Amino acid sequence: MEKESLFKKFWKILLILILAGIFILGTEVLGGILAGLVLNDLDYDVNSYNVFTDYYPIILFIVQLTRLIGIACIIVLRKSHFKSKPFSSYIKKHDLRLLDFFKLLVIGLAMIAVSSIIVGVLLAMADFIPSLAESYKNLEEITANLDKAYPILGFISTVIMAPILEELMLRGVFFEETRRIVSAKTAIILNGVLFGLVHMNIIQGAYATFLGIIICLVYYYTDSIYAAIALHFVNNLVSTLVAASTTISIIQLVISFICLPIAFKLLKGYRDKKINREENTYIVA
Repeated sequence: MEKESLFKKFWKILLILILAGIFILGTEVLGGILAGLVLNDLDYDVNSYNVFTDYYPIILFIVQLTRLIGIACIIVLRKSHFKSKPFSSYIKKHDLRLLDFFKLLVIGLAMIAVSSIIVGVLLAMADFIPSLAESYKNLEEITANLDKAYPILGFISTVIMAPILEELMLRGVFFEETRRIVSAKTAIILNGVLFGLVHMNIIQGAYATFLGIIICLVYYYTDSIYAAIALHFVNNLVSTLVAASTTISIIQLVISFICLPIAFKLLKGYRDKKINREENTYIVA
């Protein structure tokens, strides 16, 4: 009976992963097609070999709009077709205090320090694994185009829209659905792996997996999607500012490493509060 239960859990998780992949890749492809039509209508050279890197901010912005429509469709389906709880009711929205945002800023800076270590380790392996060097080169080209070409669209897409949309889908829907089937720990790890995979770049995917796990952990500890969005916002904002200046990059890196031990303490504090809330809920029940 236990084996059958594990078997069913496996297929349920696999189905959720497939559906999540279809949504993410589907909106990516559809958004790309719409972006191509828009660029062509505006007389941009869509036949250019570097069309993706040249017009990446525009493409990304349209993809994000497509995802926004997709999320809205999910809300409608869950409310009307499946007659289940509204989309917003099972995504935790515990209010945050002003102090929490300062704590999340520290955790976000610390996350960037660890991401830098991950990137450094992977680049050190580039001599043995050429694909890593190519992956990093592609990442740098895309980042450079976000800053130089259409910077406002790039900023809106990566710093504002991405944290909101990706957190609603990944830390919101995907995590809440998977944790009903497996333990919270397993659901958090799966969440991080999916977050890494959707970036479709080896270097970026490696540190995005780590970021996804930490953001999901914070969401789980705080019971607040606002915390996940704020943490994602900090990461993307700092990364954007760092890409614009070498001086800012050095200062940020020093501050981020200073924040590391503080961040561990803050995470432990959030974990303890989570345990206390659950114990109090159990006692009241």
